[in-house]
Amino acid sequence: RMDAVYGGSSWCHKSFPLVSAVKAGDVVWHFQRQPLSWGDLVFHCHCCGCRCFRVAVRLHFCCGSRVCRFGGLLFVSDTPESRGLPSVQKLSGESLTKEDKMPTKELQKLILRHPGIWVIAVSSAFIYITKYAVAGWGVLFLQKAGGFSLEDASRVIAFSAAFGVLGTVLAGWLSDTVFRGDRVKPAIVSGVLGTLSLGFFLFAGGGFFLNIFYVSLFSLSTGVLYCIVAGLMAVDIVPRKATGAALGIVGISSYVAAGLQDITSGYLIQGFMGPGGTDMYDFGPVSWFWIAASVVSFALPVMNWKKMKHKHESA
Repeated sequence: RMDAVYGGSSWCHKSFPLVSAVKAGDVVWHFQRQPLSWGDLVFHCHCCGCRCFRVAVRLHFCCGSRVCRFGGLLFVSDTPESRGLPSVQKLSGESLTKEDKMPTKELQKLILRHPGIWVIAVSSAFIYITKYAVAGWGVLFLQKAGGFSLEDASRVIAFSAAFGVLGTVLAGWLSDTVFRGDRVKPAIVSGVLGTLSLGFFLFAGGGFFLNIFYVSLFSLSTGVLYCIVAGLMAVDIVPRKATGAALGIVGISSYVAAGLQDITSGYLIQGFMGPGGTDMYDFGPVSWFWIAASVVSFALPVMNWKKMKHKHESA
């Protein structure tokens, strides 16, 4: 899958001081402890561009997607030094750490043995399970369990992508400005809201507009949670030169989980013939699977955050 290749490309990035709300592989320069500004929205335009790249590939617009990718390679640099500028440490007056002096290859090996990154990777994988569960199976669920027409079900699920993008835009601002750099509180808030809205979507029923509200709140919360867990938490616990490698591991894990989710959900959705030969589906088992994945996605990093952060600060 092109998504897996894209996530794996993060491994090649070399050094990033801090990452605002990110998807795997998408990074923006910041000094440590520097609050985010509205100028960071420019970065999120890049995120949207990368999403457009994936859409273009899937639609086989190979020529256009290659032009966009080639333009990115021409105009994007990995470090300030590659443009003849001073390093971030010199600009911010920070002293070089032991990790800053290590070769990039050694740091990448270090990341593979980092337990905290694997905790983040597993958490991100569960986020993608719930995210792609709604995106991939939501239309069928609304049709068979909610009695919606194909057109109405598609309109409801269409709100998922739009509010997911909004969540990624808001994540960095919420974490660094509203919660003053705290990663745990926004993760808990977004995780709880996402789980509750998913639960209402699966079990409460409701009409057209109520389901739009459930899906929108779920996608908004999931977008925030993913950027905080898979982006901000991940880069907070690794050396800055190893940021790309860490995001690569998280990104690949996420997309592998998304693929496995399709297989697992398809197996758990029980289909049978109803009266009159109509197709009937039992979404009970898969609904609880999605809810459990949603709870694990934020509970796992929150419960291990102090240990992961303390280990990084004491290293």
